Amino acid sequence: MNKIFTRAFFVLISARSKVFAAMFQHDTTETRSNIVKIEDIPPATVERLIEYIYTGTIKLPSDLDDVMSLVEASDKYELEELKNRCLRTLCIQVNLENVGKIAILAYLHNAELFIQEEIRQYCQRYVIGS
Repeated sequence: MNKIFTRAFFVLISARSKVFAAMFQHDTTETRSNIVKIEDIPPATVERLIEYIYTGTIKLPSDLDDVMSLVEASDKYELEELKNRCLRTLCIQVNLENVGKIAILAYLHNAELFIQEEIRQYCQRYVIGS
């Protein structure tokens, strides 16, 4: 993904993400080059992350794996509002086939307690009760 952003964009992403802020406050490769390489996140997820950082809004993908990828990315860059919005979306999509993946994701990425509780209740109702 080769995109060129202005210095103002780097100020904006620093204001929205503590991770980016820390990155640009120190003498790092990113600060010197004004290039941030994100190679561990799928390009479509990076695009959505940038959209959210820039606009404060996002149209969440319908694909479960895409939403899960966005949870991981938003947690990595400390975008809590986006992460919790994605996790709430996953709670709506929870079923017997994906409850394990969603529960593990919520745990690994420190979901808000109400999200963890919703997943736990689903497990009690449908998995344990089966």
